Order: sequence, then C-alpha cells, then structure tokens
Amino acid sequence: MMGKDIPVVQSNVDEAIAHRWGSSEITPQNQGIHRVLTSIAAWYPDHEFVGNSNILEWFLGRKPITFEQYLRRELPLLGVPVT
Repeated sequence: MMGKDIPVVQSNVDEAIAHRWGSSEITPQNQGIHRVLTSIAAWYPDHEFVGNSNILEWFLGRKPITFEQYLRRELPLLGVPVT
C-alpha cells in the first residue's frame, strides 16, 4: 500500500543479545535484558502483541507523518484541492 515491504524477522534471545553486545554470552551488563527478552520470548507466542507508539517510527526509519500531512500530500494527486 505504501510501496515499502516490511519483512518479519524473528530471532531468538541469544541472537538479539549477540546483535546488541557482539556476543550471546551473558554478562553483568546484559544479564537484566537477557531476563527481560527471555520473558518476552516466552509470553508473546501465546498472546497478542499490541506494540507501542515507537514501532511505526522504527519500521519506517523516520518519524511518521500526521494524518493531515498524509491528506495534504495525497488529495492533490486525486485532483482534490486542499486549502
């Protein structure tokens, strides 16, 4: 719809830790986040993930535009004047 495919990428806790800290080894620096990610990984397969207001920005790699900005951009393309 927006011309941008957003792939679904699944990773396990060790891959996420390794991506952030360069190693999947549990250290004092990543011990807390490891517990949190393990808890999340156990919870979400059986429950809906609602998300938060940052997700769209993370997907787009930029701040999303407002609905008004969207309409001001798109309506003229449909021949609808915008004031």
